[in-house]
Amino acid sequence: MKQVPSLDGVRGVAILLVLLLHFSKLVNWYPQQKAFAVGWVGVNLFFVLSGFLITGILLDAKGGQRYFSNFYARRTLRIFPLYFAFLALVLLLAPWFVSSPMLSALYREMPWYLTYLFNWRAASGGPPLGHLWSLSVEEQFYLAWPLLVYIASRRTLRMICSILIVGSFVFRVVAVGSGFPRFAYFATPACMEELAYGALGALLVREPRRIWWLNRALAIGAIGFLAVFAISKGFEPNKTLVITIGVSSLSLAFFAVVLFAYAGSWRWLRFAPLRWLGKHSYGIYILHFPIVLYCQHWAGILVAAAGMLASCLAAWISYNIFERRFLRLKDRFFRFEAARLVSDEQPQFSLALQDHS
Repeated sequence: MKQVPSLDGVRGVAILLVLLLHFSKLVNWYPQQKAFAVGWVGVNLFFVLSGFLITGILLDAKGGQRYFSNFYARRTLRIFPLYFAFLALVLLLAPWFVSSPMLSALYREMPWYLTYLFNWRAASGGPPLGHLWSLSVEEQFYLAWPLLVYIASRRTLRMICSILIVGSFVFRVVAVGSGFPRFAYFATPACMEELAYGALGALLVREPRRIWWLNRALAIGAIGFLAVFAISKGFEPNKTLVITIGVSSLSLAFFAVVLFAYAGSWRWLRFAPLRWLGKHSYGIYILHFPIVLYCQHWAGILVAAAGMLASCLAAWISYNIFERRFLRLKDRFFRFEAARLVSDEQPQFSLALQDHS
């Protein structure tokens, strides 16, 4: 899909939320930790955006040559090199930096990381490198979703998205009610609501209809989030109301945010630092967690700030020295023709939002 600057800004917001969540724990000031505890929803925003972008790419490629092979080859070149290089580096350096029990746990859990099934393992415990669970969810989505897009009509896909949105909410309610709250957070079905909202958005912007209710969706989602925050006195995912109604409210709000960003309605999302964070968000997400663990030996706002800067620097080095070598290879595969969609349909979509705002 053609680059949309505001969507890079959305990525930037998402990764900033994650960084603030993890590094704020280094600052011994309760009000600040409480405020940034909501940062875990950055992953939910990533899911919505991923569902939107991946479904858009697949819809644009549908009917073309090498639909599956091109998609999986390009995804592999984007995701696998840094992910598996990171795991290899962890295995190489871990004996020098971690205790024997943690090292044993890391070796024991490695098959879950290598097969992108770690989110299911995380649902039953808390082993090292816990941040990689969300990448497992996305890889499982990438494995199954292209086939559904290929065989289903757009009308059927809209129905599938609606079923997934409702089904994901029901799954989380049942998981919590059955005494398995971690499954309501980590399990793949629990995360399908956000991915399905993103996919639904990709379908809607490719249809000649006015999404006049998008402002209302954003308002309803935001009000639901604030209500849950107030009732639960915070937005930690271990609270029943948060992981059920709260997640659904935010998913609806993020759905609207992504569509507004795609339409170019919010210019602040084009802010250069946000776009830079968005461009390097994958590397920041993977590389920041070991830095957080290392910084735990100290405390203070300066340590937290230095850790965040170090995460960004590590991602920049990784992108320019390592990842770009693989990203250049993506040009050898058929580029999905999304330029026409962005140039022809996006202005109409933007005008539709303005007419009903």
